[in-house]
Amino acid sequence: MIVQDLWSFDPQKKRELSFDWLSIFLRLFVFGGTFFLTLFLIDAFYHMLSLGGMTLLQYALLFFFCLNIFWLSLCFMTGLTGFLVYCLKIPDTIIKCVDIDDIASIKGRTAILIPTYNENPEQIFGTALAVDASLKKLGFQNNFDIFILSDTTNPDIWVQEEAAFSGAQEHFKYGRTLHYRRRRKNIAKKAGNIGEWCDNWHARYDYMVIFDADSLMTGEAIATLANAMDRYDDMALIQSVPQCINRNTLFARLQQFSGQAYGRLMASGLSFWHRGDGNFWGHNAVLRVKAFYENAGLPTLSGSPPFGGLILSHDFVEAAFLRRAGWRVSMIPNLKGSYEESPRSLLDYAQRDRRWCQGNLQHSRLLLARGLYWLSRIHLIMGIMAYLSTLFWAIFLTIGIMISLQAHFGEKDYFGDEVALFPTWPRQDSEYAVGLLILTAALLLLPKLFGYITIMLNKAQRQDFGGGLALTLSVLLETLISALLAPVMMMLQSKAIYDIISGKDSGWKPQTRNDGSMPVVDILRAHASHMIVGLLLAILCYIISINLLLWMSPLLLGLLLSGPLSLLTSYRALGGLARRCKLFLIPEEQLEPEIVKLARHYSEVIKKHITGEEALMHLAQNPELRNLHTQLLPDHIRQSASDIDVDLVLARAKLEASTSLEELIMHLTPSEKTALLSDSNSVTQLMTLFEAANTAEQTLEVPKTSVHTGT
Repeated sequence: MIVQDLWSFDPQKKRELSFDWLSIFLRLFVFGGTFFLTLFLIDAFYHMLSLGGMTLLQYALLFFFCLNIFWLSLCFMTGLTGFLVYCLKIPDTIIKCVDIDDIASIKGRTAILIPTYNENPEQIFGTALAVDASLKKLGFQNNFDIFILSDTTNPDIWVQEEAAFSGAQEHFKYGRTLHYRRRRKNIAKKAGNIGEWCDNWHARYDYMVIFDADSLMTGEAIATLANAMDRYDDMALIQSVPQCINRNTLFARLQQFSGQAYGRLMASGLSFWHRGDGNFWGHNAVLRVKAFYENAGLPTLSGSPPFGGLILSHDFVEAAFLRRAGWRVSMIPNLKGSYEESPRSLLDYAQRDRRWCQGNLQHSRLLLARGLYWLSRIHLIMGIMAYLSTLFWAIFLTIGIMISLQAHFGEKDYFGDEVALFPTWPRQDSEYAVGLLILTAALLLLPKLFGYITIMLNKAQRQDFGGGLALTLSVLLETLISALLAPVMMMLQSKAIYDIISGKDSGWKPQTRNDGSMPVVDILRAHASHMIVGLLLAILCYIISINLLLWMSPLLLGLLLSGPLSLLTSYRALGGLARRCKLFLIPEEQLEPEIVKLARHYSEVIKKHITGEEALMHLAQNPELRNLHTQLLPDHIRQSASDIDVDLVLARAKLEASTSLEELIMHLTPSEKTALLSDSNSVTQLMTLFEAANTAEQTLEVPKTSVHTGT
């Protein structure tokens, strides 16, 4: 890929786009409303604080309130826009989708890319087979090829992927449409994985649809995106909005429900004012290969992580580069058939969120990059503020408690420095403060109410969510649980920001995809500090004032109950109970999509082809798999003296010294095993041990057969 220069850009090379007057009006509405609400609330907050005079701490409190209230107002205006779009039946995207029955043909050739990094091979290849079957049912199989792009480092999972690939190939009957390759070194993580594919294949395909490891899309959704690319030649990227499905823990079900009940309107609002200047979320989207290859190559930032090195949240930056080059980046928010899976627990969510936090804060170095469209800079700022706002609220609350401490323990002087006949008593307007609190809470909660109203007004949608009563209870319970989890997320994200500022890199750990409950000890240990902080704050608030304790009770309860609440929401059984009670239902649970059934079916099919877990033993027992493994290895690369693979040297030494396969397996480290399996000469040498292992196994089986026959 062509690596982009952040600090140099030639505007003469930019494609010319037609001017869109409507986008100006829409953004004036959204940002005008945001500024009006922000100024109104800041004025009201200042009025409340200044009744008795302003202190340094109160000015600090006002400062952090100003920083956060703008982003809260922008979120509200986006939700309001989505609500108006729904009520007025206005198209929420500039792309006019063609009904799938009216798509006669798709001109462009499309690659479906499924990157994987130490993921479950059954799910990955089951997804590939399900997508292929869905496309073939529509008659579009000749337009699409599927690529499994592996960055797997675990040698056992690597060989399982090859076994899965061998099994999956049997189901492709219309030419060689399934491709699998594993990179020897996963340079630049997912972005590098996609980039390496572009380097090798960009000339053969017009479009590419990018999946995540947990993505799933129907053939109808993929064909609709490809057809839209055919019809809009100024589009470089069209993003769908994936819905969370297939999860059963209570936490995951809350995520699924909130995404479907409220997220639809937020996505419509975003799409409505983004228009052709949108963002990229990294998956479940179609991209024009040529535009991406020429304009979205990511540079490596100077310095070391967390702020230097690889750009982690690469999708935002790729969208900004495409828009800088004069390409449209848009969204189809209500496209059906686009799915993903959510984390199973709060701690799993926090682990993934940690990497996102680092990537988004890293964008602070890109804000002044040359040539970026102004809305692309806004997207980057919004991503940064998604995390900084949490820290700012934590600081805001801390300053508020400090002001209360100062008022309670500080020296009280009601006469001041000047001689006065009467004292000046502290002035407070509690009704004004409560009104401001209600107004601020309304900005936070009204987008949820908008989503609730739109579902209640539609009988079919209402039934999809379990009926009016179940939907109402679900919204109330989701709001309550989210309010209790919010202080915990505030502490987790604040800790993440502190770690990043301190120079701690998040790394790139594989996500937990299973849907089981987490160990109790792990959860309680992770939340011990949160519960202790909650207890100390509760004691401090009680000492200051019972009113302050009541005022802070939502935050204090969230921290005090963080361990038990995180534990309960991670239970699959509790999620199942909620489903039986029709709580947090989503439409896909009422009528399971065909693509989900296909993916589950093909995962079971693939599972039968994975007959072993340990890589070397798996290869020893399967000659066909050994041959495939050898064929898939890249050509041997001669290394220089300065580029010696230490793991391979040690692995080969252990191979020479081992008299049996079991002995070799016992002494190899995972990295040494990977190096051994990556070297074609070593694999050839391994054949001796493989044959010896098979001979020994056959020898052990002969006496058993003889005894049985004799009897």
